[in-house]
Amino acid sequence: TDPITGTAEPGSTVTVTYPDGSTASVVAGTDGSWTVPNPGLNDGDTVTAVTEDPAGNTSGPATAVVDAVAPTVALNDVLTNDSTPELTGTVNDPTATVVVNVDGTDYPAVNNGDGTWTLADNTLPALTDGPHTITVTATDAAGNVGTDTGVVTVDTAAPNAPVIDPVNGTDPITGTAEPGSTVTVTYPDGSTASVVAGPDGSWTVPNPGLNDGDTVTAVTEDPAGNTSGPATAVVDA
Repeated sequence: TDPITGTAEPGSTVTVTYPDGSTASVVAGTDGSWTVPNPGLNDGDTVTAVTEDPAGNTSGPATAVVDAVAPTVALNDVLTNDSTPELTGTVNDPTATVVVNVDGTDYPAVNNGDGTWTLADNTLPALTDGPHTITVTATDAAGNVGTDTGVVTVDTAAPNAPVIDPVNGTDPITGTAEPGSTVTVTYPDGSTASVVAGPDGSWTVPNPGLNDGDTVTAVTEDPAGNTSGPATAVVDA
């Protein structure tokens, strides 16, 4: 869609030949730049250009293949306890320019050239807790633009400590915690057991054969990586 542009000897006449054989001619400016219309070229079409200087000498042809396909770029949804998180995603053009837009401000990302892109940690300003819609664009050398959006949810609040039900010497150890959080129970010998709390918040870990008066502790880590303070229970066996 964009006009066809280039450079040539200043004052020379550039003649561009389109795929259908039609042509367009223009005189290169004092800085050598020239522009001709784009008739609506298709991906993979070929255009050629030759230059004739004021003395009538003609150059050899230059050829360009039309690139009309936008790069594909992606950003996955993120849940994090980092208010200035690193962002990563994929891009299928190793030379495309990748830009991340957050709250109306553009932040240039690094195209790693291996199918991925990265916006470094601490590049963004501190984001408030909650969801943020992020837009990422990739622009290739031909000016085609690919776009994707994702949601970055910031959660910096520590969960409440888990609740441990009364513990005896034989029955599984049970309790409640934030649904979806990981509960880690530490036994008196220092060994641990971890489990994900169910949709109703309930959790269960094995009882290794505790003795009366033993102490067990439990902490919770939510999906964003925030850790609670400990909960403690004394065994009544």
